[in-house]
Amino acid sequence: MYYPDKKEYLYKSANYNLIPVYKKYIVDTETPTTIFLKASGPDKEMFLLESIEGAKRLSRYSFIGVNNEKTVRYKTGVFSLEENGKIIIKNKSEHPLLELEKVIGQYRIYKDPELNHFTGGAVGYLGYDLVKYFDSIVLPESSLDIPEMILFLTDTIIVFDHLLNTVKIIAAVKINEDIGPEKAYDISIEKIKDLEEKIFNNNDNKENKIYSNITNVNGPLSSLSATGINNIKELNLSSNFEKDVFLDSVERAKKYIIDGDVFQLVLSQRFESLNQKRPFDIYRALRILNPSPYMYYFNFRDFQIIGSSPEPLIKITGRKILTCPIAGTRRRGVSQREEKRLVNDLLNDEKEKAEHNMLVDLSRNDLGRVCVYGSVELKRYMKIEKYSHVIHMVSRVEGILQKSKTIYDALKSTFPAGTLTGAPKIRAMQLISELEPDRRGLYGGIIGYFGYDGSLDSCITIRTALVKGDKIYIQAGAGIVYDSLPENEWKETINKAAALFKAVKI
Repeated sequence: MYYPDKKEYLYKSANYNLIPVYKKYIVDTETPTTIFLKASGPDKEMFLLESIEGAKRLSRYSFIGVNNEKTVRYKTGVFSLEENGKIIIKNKSEHPLLELEKVIGQYRIYKDPELNHFTGGAVGYLGYDLVKYFDSIVLPESSLDIPEMILFLTDTIIVFDHLLNTVKIIAAVKINEDIGPEKAYDISIEKIKDLEEKIFNNNDNKENKIYSNITNVNGPLSSLSATGINNIKELNLSSNFEKDVFLDSVERAKKYIIDGDVFQLVLSQRFESLNQKRPFDIYRALRILNPSPYMYYFNFRDFQIIGSSPEPLIKITGRKILTCPIAGTRRRGVSQREEKRLVNDLLNDEKEKAEHNMLVDLSRNDLGRVCVYGSVELKRYMKIEKYSHVIHMVSRVEGILQKSKTIYDALKSTFPAGTLTGAPKIRAMQLISELEPDRRGLYGGIIGYFGYDGSLDSCITIRTALVKGDKIYIQAGAGIVYDSLPENEWKETINKAAALFKAVKI
């Protein structure tokens, strides 16, 4: 049965021009990855969004995006909207979020009370390099020829409910003058039927043997920094930062800190290697090796994005907005005893605590610019969260978005994350442009969605790989303060990238 039925749908179509129509299925033998593989094609632009919450508990929903008929792109000051591969809007603009708001603002979506999750919107990435337009930051040259922003405007999505073991196929009925409401409904029903055939009546199992190669992945690696360094050698990874140049840049950053330009500065390096593996297989390995609150795979045809990020930038539901700054890192211990020692060491490290407090204050200030006065609160402070390869200190800041502000205002106020730049943010970004040899591209930007219903959920683009052609790129950074040891900061970048190194290696 399809919900809503045609009679109810026609009644609602008088007030809305976007109505989600869906069908629900009971599943007990499928997973999000098997469904993704059945629904995908070799060149099909698609995405998969998943989440693992604390203690390796799978979050309730996974989202698979298919039939993304429209795509928003922003590159070198040009905003474009493509429909089925043809450009229908193209204009020069230095305000990419304003252009995006115009596109999404055309839709008046019906909020079905039975669909209390993401039902459609713009899904993709905003690269760090958008700071050129948001904050007039001068950037170095780029060696990666990718847009600063790509977002799919979802047409049909598959929602996997892990709690109820159900799948919903949701097709958005877009009502316009060219297609009457009845015809639009029928087209969406056909899209659901087509996906139903591919997923549930397709016995061609596209699974490969990758899982048999992922052995002994539970628990921390025996020596994370050593493992990371070994993977660098085994994968023939090169960096855009020679090690001695990186160490020198740390010393230069420390001088700026001592001189009072900044309190903290995040320096990153980007590794690259030849890659012969299928990008989705790397994602499948990563989701087992490094489960995180934000896991994602995007096929943008010309390149793929694979990631497992622990850190949200902002999440907005209704008028409630939250951010969770992460600052303070240790590797996982090889035993419970060592892990307890590492946790205590982190919680009592004055340098790490000072850095964390500074970034919590920065988050509060960012939210304060767009939230109701007095509504910004520190809800969780300096708590330990454990991931497959690292231990982090995490806090949580919440507020209420002003009625005069939009989700785009909130994003612009918080982008990019201070945990990826340092503080004060503007001066830190200027120094990043001076000290890092290349534009960051994806790294330090966001992955997420802008819902047609006004919601926003985004994570910081870290622990993320870019696959383009026969190469794979992985970037990681370290927070520099006045007493940082350059060698330790270099090792921290290795530690943070270790899970991706291993996923590529498998």
